[in-house]
Amino acid sequence: MPLAANPKSSRFYAHRRFRLAAVCVAVAVVVLLSGIANYYSGQAAFDFRVSNSGSNSNAGGITVHQGGSGAIIVTVFLVKGSAQAVTLSCGRANGPLPTGVSCNFTPSSSYPPFNATLTLTTSPATPRGYYTIEAMGTAGGLTRVTLFSLIVT
Repeated sequence: MPLAANPKSSRFYAHRRFRLAAVCVAVAVVVLLSGIANYYSGQAAFDFRVSNSGSNSNAGGITVHQGGSGAIIVTVFLVKGSAQAVTLSCGRANGPLPTGVSCNFTPSSSYPPFNATLTLTTSPATPRGYYTIEAMGTAGGLTRVTLFSLIVT
């Protein structure tokens, strides 16, 4: 007796379940292979991380006398995706840099992974004190920050 002749037979339902399972497995394989292809073709989402040479806790520092300068190494790491140019800048979370302080990155932009030297220069008019400085990297619509201290004596 053919399968279609008796839809209540267990062979008929087993055949339908097998076909459904085969379709589900085929769809899962296509989705998996598509994800792998996107990852290796560089279509994975870009992300990066910024840290400084101060310490593992990401809170290093520079101590300078008024009118002096100091440097710290900022490292930009590729977390995932294809590298995009990351542009570096600095500032403070609660406003501009302190009076008389300027910052300069060398290089100011590159493709991760890379190291940049951040030099902070103070003037004799820079107020003495402790300042939290942000080194920021911007790329692909993302901004990543590492913090460090500037102590002016």
